[in-house]
Amino acid sequence: MLLQQERTRLSERKMLKTDISRELYGKYYFTLFEFARDLKNSNVSEISIKDGSVVIRTRKEGVLLNCPEGDTTSALGQLILAGTENIEQEMMTVLLREILKGKEGNSSKAVFFDIGANIGWYSLYFDKLFNDLQIFAFEPVPATYEQFLKNMVLNQSGSIKVNNFGFADLNATVDFYVSPSLLAASSLADTYQTPDKVKVKGEIRRLDDYCQENGIQPDFIKCDVEGAELLVFKGAKKTLSEARPLVMTELLRKWSKCFNYHPNDVIGLFKEKNYSCFLIANGRLQPCESVTDATVETNFFFLHNEKHKQFLEIDLLKTAGVTDIPPQK
Repeated sequence: MLLQQERTRLSERKMLKTDISRELYGKYYFTLFEFARDLKNSNVSEISIKDGSVVIRTRKEGVLLNCPEGDTTSALGQLILAGTENIEQEMMTVLLREILKGKEGNSSKAVFFDIGANIGWYSLYFDKLFNDLQIFAFEPVPATYEQFLKNMVLNQSGSIKVNNFGFADLNATVDFYVSPSLLAASSLADTYQTPDKVKVKGEIRRLDDYCQENGIQPDFIKCDVEGAELLVFKGAKKTLSEARPLVMTELLRKWSKCFNYHPNDVIGLFKEKNYSCFLIANGRLQPCESVTDATVETNFFFLHNEKHKQFLEIDLLKTAGVTDIPPQK
């Protein structure tokens, strides 16, 4: 639309072509070169502007991600701001690799649950990285789910099982608070209270029911559901007891407060299942007995005290080849 206006100005002889070009460069084109100079400091290696769309390619594994117009939480901004290393992703990669080693010689594949999959970044990344990993992704918000499917097509990935529902402590159709400008922040609670939010119907299920109905036992669960994490794990108690999956989950005090609980309630639930909580400090998993006002970390790992004991004896990040470890945001 903006460029069309400039074409009109030129056709009507209101400005010289050189003057319009200079103005456009200062307003718009210059930004393209700013991105080109700074991409080396991010996990984005390429930004493609195509007819009606913007697509990025990640530096690691070359994952292609569509960037919806108007969504300020799109992969474009998130991955550029995150820098070249994602410490949680690196830790997850090494842990998954160790889980896969334990599956060698076993006829069944390791199973990864991506709960709160959003547009599919983690699922698509691990799908490219591991051929022998079975990935199940869960995204209840229809608009976000559709973006995930678009990214599946972009990456020619047909092996991920993508489900248009989420998990909680009951089976129901519920309202999600969705903001088109903050699509990744969609939640069962009105966490951001943005003026453009709308209520969108979505399905939630109990993880225990899903696993039992489909005969699936996850080996690794990643959970990021904008404050509803405790609800997910309340509906997964049987799976935690029987399958004893390794878990990485986001826990923020400000979001859990919207659901009337504290992150320590999640730690307590896992403790009842013989799990211990860990955070990443100095490149290693370090025990975390509780979350306090001084805790700056927002992503936590839960390892079963028997099943995952050997993982704590490994220098995980050294194994992954990570040398420059950024602080958690």
